[in-house]
Amino acid sequence: MTPPRARLAVVGAGRMGKVHAANLASRCESATLVAVFDAVPAAAGLLAGRLGVPAAASLDELLSRDDLAGVVVATPTASHAELAATAAAAGKHVFCEKPL
Repeated sequence: MTPPRARLAVVGAGRMGKVHAANLASRCESATLVAVFDAVPAAAGLLAGRLGVPAAASLDELLSRDDLAGVVVATPTASHAELAATAAAAGKHVFCEKPL
C-alpha cells in the first residue's frame, strides 16, 4: 500500500518558486502541490494556472486550509524568517529553500 502524499503549497512564484512548484506538481512521489501563493497575485495566478492548482488570495487563506500539511518558502531571503514562523505557528511544516 502506498502511503498518502503530503499536501504542500509553495509560497513565492518567482524563479525558485516555479522550480519547486513544478517539482511538487509532477516529480515528487511523496508530496503533491495543492496551492500557490505570492504577494503579487498575478504571478501566483499564472503559476497556479500552469500547474492546475488554485492560487491563494492571501497567506492567511492558504494557511487556514485544513488539508495543507506544509509550505515551501521560496521568497526573497529577507522574508524567510517571518513566513516560516507564521506557517509554523499555523501548525504547518516548513521547507525553506535557502538558509534563514
